[in-house]
Amino acid sequence: MPNGLPDGAELTYFIKGQKLLEGYKQGNGIVCCCCERELSPSQFEAHAGMAARRQPYRHIYTSNGLTLHDIALSLANGQCVTTGSSDDTCAVCGNAGDLLLCRECSQAFHPSCLNLEHLPEGEWRCPNCADEHGSSRKAVSGEASSTARPIVIRLTRVVKSPEFEIGGCAVCRGHDFSGSTFDDRTVILCDQCEKEFHVGCLRESGLCDLKEIPEDKWFCCDDCNRIHVALQSYVSSGVQIIPTVFANIIRRKYLEKGLLIDGATDCVQWRILSGKSRYSEHLPLLSSAAAIFRVSFS
Repeated sequence: MPNGLPDGAELTYFIKGQKLLEGYKQGNGIVCCCCERELSPSQFEAHAGMAARRQPYRHIYTSNGLTLHDIALSLANGQCVTTGSSDDTCAVCGNAGDLLLCRECSQAFHPSCLNLEHLPEGEWRCPNCADEHGSSRKAVSGEASSTARPIVIRLTRVVKSPEFEIGGCAVCRGHDFSGSTFDDRTVILCDQCEKEFHVGCLRESGLCDLKEIPEDKWFCCDDCNRIHVALQSYVSSGVQIIPTVFANIIRRKYLEKGLLIDGATDCVQWRILSGKSRYSEHLPLLSSAAAIFRVSFS
């Protein structure tokens, strides 16, 4: 793919922060560091013992924490990918795409979300930062400064290797697997708790007798199934008012800090958001939450 990863780029298969397999890009494949064979992404995933995942592009990472899935989407949209400290989703709608980066606050925006008639060609400030600098008219009109700057997506994801060995079959604790065929050493993961199981260990322990990899979601126990159903129900329930007992706790904390304003805790709302499901109404709220975390913990 033009402007894609260069040959020799380091690639690693990660699950829950655990590094399972390392390799590097070569041509259209990935050369495995343990056997020096050139594999496709799907074969690389199977070689890592995760054939049941069936999502190689979401679990193979570059050295800067970007997945192959992210790279493919970015290049398909004609974006220039680089690393840095800015957002990679629009601060207004929460979606990815061709984004403008504010030079001051590092937030990213779709031009259409700001009603910009044309793209600025140089350094640019978002409306909030432009107001602070007395240049809101310049930002809205898209007038450029003298220093050219490309539109990029900045990546902030980081994949950290664990300090101790984790994972393995939840029954036998073994890390061995069968990556090419479906047999007793094939590994399957629960779609809720993400524990790993050998198909043979499931059968021997009486938990489940699988004949093939399930096409739909699979849960290791009734509890995980119930938790998944309950969480999906909460997600679909939308905004809810917190119970009175919790509102009283918040009110008491505000009083202790001298911050209580009449009526401020009468209608505190909460909801569970799902970024994984990509609900369009959730993305702006998740983007706002990410901005709060960035400001509070940077």
